[in-house]
Amino acid sequence: MAENILLCVLGTLGFCCVLNAPKKHIAYILLGAFISAGVYEICEKRLMLGVFSSTLLSAVIVEFYSEIIARIVKTPATVILIPAEVPLLPGGYLYYAMTSLVNKRFDSFTHYAALTVSVAFALAMGAVVCLLVLVGIRRIKERFT
Repeated sequence: MAENILLCVLGTLGFCCVLNAPKKHIAYILLGAFISAGVYEICEKRLMLGVFSSTLLSAVIVEFYSEIIARIVKTPATVILIPAEVPLLPGGYLYYAMTSLVNKRFDSFTHYAALTVSVAFALAMGAVVCLLVLVGIRRIKERFT
């Protein structure tokens, strides 16, 4: 489990280098990647949640983390969020789906394609949940000020 999280963080560091992420934000990005990979691993391996639930919970937590850090360091949240969500991307499932399709193993293809769509949907839902909560907090704050 720890080696998976470490590899996710190192992969995120490589992603940051390739895409020229701001050097002053790399520590925050790597901490976000650690959080997203860690929450995912705990949810899937320890709590035995499914891929969708693990990804959704991890996405929501890393979204909130990115919003908080973005306000602290005064940068757009996407600068932190996009690289920090790299460990959650369904690249492996997509690879296996395409390999199965090319090799005409259609049962395997449908399985991995469904997992790919499920993870992508969970990432999108994580963003929506975070946005709804933040808008709700902002509206409550405006009413009382």
